[in-house]
Formats: sequence, structure tokens, C-alpha cells
Amino acid sequence: MRDWRLFWVFLFTLPQISATSQELDRYDFQESKMGTSWSIVLYATSDVTAQNAAQKAWQEVDRLNDIFSDYEEESEITQLHHASGDSDFIPVSDDLWYLMRWSHKLSHLSEGAYDITISPLSKLWRRAIRQQELPNQKRIDQARQKVGYRSIQYDSLNRSVQLDRAGMKLDFGGIAKGYAVDKVAMILRGYGITRFLIDGGGDIYAGDPPPNLEHWKVHVQSIDQTLEICNQAIASSGMIYKYLVSQGQRYSHIVDPRSGIGVKDARAVNILANDCMIADALATALSVIGIEEGQELLGHYNASSLPFLRSN
Repeated sequence: MRDWRLFWVFLFTLPQISATSQELDRYDFQESKMGTSWSIVLYATSDVTAQNAAQKAWQEVDRLNDIFSDYEEESEITQLHHASGDSDFIPVSDDLWYLMRWSHKLSHLSEGAYDITISPLSKLWRRAIRQQELPNQKRIDQARQKVGYRSIQYDSLNRSVQLDRAGMKLDFGGIAKGYAVDKVAMILRGYGITRFLIDGGGDIYAGDPPPNLEHWKVHVQSIDQTLEICNQAIASSGMIYKYLVSQGQRYSHIVDPRSGIGVKDARAVNILANDCMIADALATALSVIGIEEGQELLGHYNASSLPFLRSN
């Protein structure tokens, strides 16, 4: 699954020595998952608890990647793509059903600015950015014919879906990592671990702070700002690093599903929310519609935006 998140740097302040801090030891874990770097910092009462929790967390991320990856031939969504345009409804897993239904609502609220059926367009623009060549209108129009969240039909009774248009493909790049981060947080809490910080390729969730501290400190490089957070998530999206230039105009790898054109306004959108899935998805949506226009959407999900960076 592609990584289009901005780079984040973490600042960890070592806790003061006290009876409370001596009861908890710090553990750091790093893995490469979902096509990007993941890290988990946690405080636990024993090595066994920490190791078991981390192992279970990595297994969960792998399980979700097997569902949402658009690169793995055997993933659940890839198998679903093979049935696009068919008349049959295809049963889907609980996780895929949940994200599809949640994404459908966000698509409606954002008036189509967020759309998980965008894969034909996003792949077209990823190729264009690699080649630094603007795609022609014919190819954009052909890709747009396969895009449209309203062309997904849902059977709630049987938890099955139908992709109406032939060639339709789903892209969960703007939500799956955030969802996985939230699931990892649930697993850690299930082991009695509440003091942790998870970084899923730039999608971040901070639990309770380290012993004797009030917050985790996270430095957001795109805006050169250090935040103090706990029990909150941060996600960011933008075209600071991935874009093409044609006739003096910059085009992002983030595509407006409604027009089929890469977003032209250079910005990094940074979202603070209670859940990483929400922050992840809203960062993508507001990259398309803009911060000012997205205030109502932020309010609906009890989220907020940080100052965004404009390119010169």
C-alpha cells in the first residue's frame, strides 16, 4: 500500500526516576509494514507483556494488509476487483465492510471529494509523476468512467457488495493505515498497556503519556511545529514531495475524483482527531476540498486542522 504521508520526527523525553516510572519499562519496536516504516513505543510492566503485545500488533497489521493492499495479488480487495462489472454480490470481511460503509458516508458528506473507487485515476497519476509527464485528457476520461462511489451496491443483510462498473478498483491508501493504527492501539490496551505511541508511516496515535510526563511530544516537520498530545491521532497529506510540473503548474499525486485532475494547490494538510482512521481520511479529503471549505466536515467528526504549508 502506497505511502503518501509526510515525514514526522518524534521527540521522546526520558521520564524522571521515581517509584512509578520504575514499575514500567520502555520498549521500542520497528517493522516494515504496508509498504512503509512502522514503530511502536510502549511502557509495560514486563518484557513478556511487551513482546507478546508487539507480536500480536504486527500480526494484526499483516492481516489488514492482506485485506486492503492493492499491490498484493491475493489480497481481499484485489480478489474483489476481479468481480467488478459482474452482477453477483460478493461477501466481504467485517473489516472491509466497515471501511467501505464508513468511506461511503464520507464520500457523501464531502460531495465526492473522498472516493475509495479512485484507484484507476490514482494509478494513472502515479505513473504520470514517475514519468513527469501530464496524462492526456483521453486517458483521464477513460479512468473516470471506472470511478464513482455511487456505483458500489451494498447488501447489508448478507454483508456483500457489488462493483457495478467494469474495471472498478478500490484504493484504501487514504484510510487503511489509520485504521490499522487504531487496531494496534486496541490490541495494546487489551494487554493492559495504555502508555504508547504508534507511528504507521506518518499516521500517528498517542495513548497515555510516558510516566511522569503529561504528553507525548511530536514534531511535525512539514510545519516545523512540536505538538504535545495524548489519546489523540495525527495524520497528514499533501504534495510536498510527490508531484509533477507541467507548464509551470504543479499537480499532486492526490487526485480530485470529481475532475480526475491532480490537486493543484500545494499544501500539507495536517489533521488532529480522536481516531487515526478519521484523521487519515480527513487529511485526504481536505487535500482536495481545502481547509477553509472543509471546516464543516471537520466539525462533523470533531476533528481540527493544523496550519498547512504552501509551496512557493
